[in-house]
Amino acid sequence: MEIKNTFITIDDDPVNNLLSKIIISKVIDGAVVSEFNFAQDALDFISNQAELPAKTTLLLDINMPEMSGWEFLDAFATFSQEVKDKFEIYMLSSSVDDTDINKSKAHTDVTGYISKPLTMGKLDVLFNKAKAA
Repeated sequence: MEIKNTFITIDDDPVNNLLSKIIISKVIDGAVVSEFNFAQDALDFISNQAELPAKTTLLLDINMPEMSGWEFLDAFATFSQEVKDKFEIYMLSSSVDDTDINKSKAHTDVTGYISKPLTMGKLDVLFNKAKAA
């Protein structure tokens, strides 16, 4: 697959971030992955970027200390539409709670829900769907 893409992973577990980075790098040639253990750090990173790539895929954990994935989305909603349009946000969570899954499907800034762990197969399916659309 020759899709060039930029990724942001936000997960309080550094092992999950590392695993996601490895899998993304294996599936997407030339992927650039920025990892954050704290959602606020990712928000700061996004707001301080002078120029954002045309499209960034953001993988967001739901249950995190200090700022949950839902709280991140509330803060993300305050960005301009121009900034928000540059992101495809996927909730990447171990939560099997139907409330979380349905909430992510209904959220206007969320593209989809991926259950942990991220695998090469899940990422490949995600990008094949994107290419077909």
